[in-house]
Amino acid sequence: MLDPELSRFVEAVSGPFCESKPDMATMRSISGGAFVASLMSVAAVQAAWADLVEAARDGDDAAMLWGAECLEAQLTARGFTGKLMLSGAASALVGQLPANTVGPIPPVEMRVQTAEHLLASDPETGRCVAWLTYDEAMPDDFTSTYGTITFLEADWCLPNAIREDGRPFPFRDEVRALAAKGIDWEFDGENWKPDRSRRPYIVLARVDLGDRATTEAIEHAGELVQLMIDVSRLQGGGRPWRRAGPAVLVVDGQGSSTWHDSPEVGAGDPSESYGRRVFAESLAEHGPLVGNLLSRPIAPDLAEAVRMLGEAGQADDPWRPSGYRRTIDRRTVLALHDSAHDHLATYARCSGDELAARVCEGWPTMRWSREVVKAINACLSWENQANPALDSAVRTHGTYHFDVASDRLDELLAAAGDDHTRRTARRWLASIDDATAHVELLDTLADQCELLAGRTKRVRNGIAHGTPPSAEVTESVMEYSRWRVFRALHYAMQAATTGRLMLDVLDEEIQSRHGELAALKVGVSMRQQWAAAR
Repeated sequence: MLDPELSRFVEAVSGPFCESKPDMATMRSISGGAFVASLMSVAAVQAAWADLVEAARDGDDAAMLWGAECLEAQLTARGFTGKLMLSGAASALVGQLPANTVGPIPPVEMRVQTAEHLLASDPETGRCVAWLTYDEAMPDDFTSTYGTITFLEADWCLPNAIREDGRPFPFRDEVRALAAKGIDWEFDGENWKPDRSRRPYIVLARVDLGDRATTEAIEHAGELVQLMIDVSRLQGGGRPWRRAGPAVLVVDGQGSSTWHDSPEVGAGDPSESYGRRVFAESLAEHGPLVGNLLSRPIAPDLAEAVRMLGEAGQADDPWRPSGYRRTIDRRTVLALHDSAHDHLATYARCSGDELAARVCEGWPTMRWSREVVKAINACLSWENQANPALDSAVRTHGTYHFDVASDRLDELLAAAGDDHTRRTARRWLASIDDATAHVELLDTLADQCELLAGRTKRVRNGIAHGTPPSAEVTESVMEYSRWRVFRALHYAMQAATTGRLMLDVLDEEIQSRHGELAALKVGVSMRQQWAAAR
């Protein structure tokens, strides 16, 4: 049997004892790098384990729980899943024997040594390449590479990889090897097997993770791709991709492990091709910047913000159905957004409030543009569309021509289906060439931003102090929270990839915006400013 004193440890590591973990990115940024590395060494793990056992035998619960938390952080930094490793150590302590092993339960000291050997082992490492699957997806080209991430259109690449005489493309041999092992995503040399009459709209994402521990490699790859998807969705709109189907980890080009932790792949809806095309164009525009950032060493605070936003993207899934679980996920997302924003502020060398104030100066302009787009779409909705020539002139593959919309304002309003739509659309469309109306709308949107900023703080405080707001209130601040942190990330990415200071990048855009606003206030409309800039 287990010593009574050690039973506390087993109980602790078998439950959720660790709510908050040391920030490893911050630990690695300490100037004494050798000291930090020594804390993650095998000898340090063995010493931490000895201290933990001693604390458990002494009956010091506080020291035991703190020691277990620190040991978990050490194991995580070494490339393990710390919680699972401690659970394994607890199993060894209570005498749970490996499968197919018979015999008496060893003495306690031998079990303590067995647990120590387990914790002090080296993680499996190698050259890791992750393959992820997304449906409802369509890239801008058959293959697109952004840094260490490559997207391949499955319904073109897989048949060409499987056929002996298939056309060459990047990483064809890797795709062919996976298909030969049975991971063929239900394709053959001709088409998608479940329904040959429909295009499946499936994309494979290849993520080169480099030399690293295999633990949680798939999860890390998913966060990187999700970050790229989120940046593209929030910057350019469109219909985002959905994670589905198998995920494969290939280590050193040899063995592979496969996970099926996502929904089954389904045939895409052909009627959503417009939204897919808009997102594909946004990904082609913003993917290179994100890929450039992810493929280079970056500052610890920026790296931690990227990690948090990747996690937030996994929970903030637009495909997830509404319900109680989604409400909890949204609250988690808001907390991650705030933490990521604070890390970005540290990277920018300013306070969180200062960064938020500078970033949010762009909210009125962003919202004005989106409202103009909504007005155009309302006038040219599918139900009311009777002028395809007008449609193609005003919007082309997700690109909206505001100057053309202003020139053809009367035609757009005539195409609107009812008086209410016509009145609302007129307000926004007329402001393109009306400086006074434009300034009034910007003032209204600035007040809206101030309102949302205050509400977001109250929501955050409610979550932090155990009085979470309702689902409706939480949902009302999600757009603002996403925009604020991802806009800050946009400036950080530009700074990191060009070698400039983040605040310099931000201030340059602020000055440009101030120039536009000054011109509006003296009666020069945006339509006139665009014409003069040509």
